[in-house]
Amino acid sequence: MCMYVTQSRRRFHSGFTILELLVVMFIMALLLSLLLPSISRAREAANRTICGTSESGMYKALMTYASTNRDNFPRYGTDGSDQTVFGFAGIDRPETSPDAQSLRDNLTAALWMLVREVRADTGQFVCPSAPVGVQDPLREVVGNEFGNQGVAVSKTWDFAFARTLNYSFVNMYCRGVGAGWSSLARGDWVFAADNNNATEDHPLSPGSFHTNKKEDGANPAVMSQEENSYNHREGEGQNVMFGDGHVEFVTDPFQGPSSDNIMAVDTDSDPFTNTPGPPTLINNEINGVNESKDVVLVPISGNGGVSLSGL
Repeated sequence: MCMYVTQSRRRFHSGFTILELLVVMFIMALLLSLLLPSISRAREAANRTICGTSESGMYKALMTYASTNRDNFPRYGTDGSDQTVFGFAGIDRPETSPDAQSLRDNLTAALWMLVREVRADTGQFVCPSAPVGVQDPLREVVGNEFGNQGVAVSKTWDFAFARTLNYSFVNMYCRGVGAGWSSLARGDWVFAADNNNATEDHPLSPGSFHTNKKEDGANPAVMSQEENSYNHREGEGQNVMFGDGHVEFVTDPFQGPSSDNIMAVDTDSDPFTNTPGPPTLINNEINGVNESKDVVLVPISGNGGVSLSGL
């Protein structure tokens, strides 16, 4: 007796129907939407670490400079006429001996001394999370852009543009800072932090020059987001460099000896109308009144030798 086994033949389709493709695309989009926030958060966490490491490197560069300069951090001379600090002087890079006057009261040129003496790298001054940031490539400047000709670091005297510096520092030319800008500073003094972005086009508080204080009674969470640096995820906080050398990511700007807003200064009030006057972003000296415990970080904005504090 013979047995015959019949095998069924199955047909396989080599393609997908439109409906099947749509289902696959939907599932992929759903998975991507779930993964992107986690990826973004992980990238931001990594950037904050890089940012903090860069600030730590700046501190070490400052201390190395101070070790051979009688405990002093870098700064150029001042004419003493006022306390307005300048930056981004627009000095032609091929020049080997710029006019000394163009370096007076120049905050950014003082920081650039760390680069000129090869104590810090240009990449340390760029935050990887900053909305606008580019490492200074040590090239000639043509108009408002980098040229093709490389320049020796010994022939550079300042940061080329605002976008090559993403951090804010204290005004080292201000009366009253004194030992606050040196290796002898107290441990809770604030030297620097992520850029305070105190400009009229601040994304979270347009038109604001960071004038809010703790005593103003505003909602702390809301005020912190508005006053924080915009370098990290829309005002979530900033890395801060302290006088004892440690760098910490903080979620509010109330730091320093007085735990006051390191991004803001007070404004004078008109005695007749009792309305606040324009803010004067001057570290440690607020509209002529010396407040030795109020650490204020100068906003890094503008080019061409503009005033960084007289906004």
